[in-house]
Amino acid sequence: MQRKAVERLRFYLDGKIAITYVDEKDEEYMNISKGDSDGIANVIRDIEGVELAIFLREEKGETKASIRSKNSIEYISSREFATIYGRRRS
Repeated sequence: MQRKAVERLRFYLDGKIAITYVDEKDEEYMNISKGDSDGIANVIRDIEGVELAIFLREEKGETKASIRSKNSIEYISSREFATIYGRRRS
């Protein structure tokens, strides 16, 4: 799954924001489960120059987001992004 997510990476704001996704068809085709996506947002965040990483995953018709930011972020933290653009579940 990580490979598919990396293939789909898109960068914004001069590479400071990175966004990728996998959908239910990908999961079905690769025979993977929910836990197989753990850590992908962290991998994306660790790319040089990326300050905010967003990994989107389709689950039962809904989109789940995993958002990670670096401590030195200039634009917006992962918490601020989640507050503005989505709802946060515990």
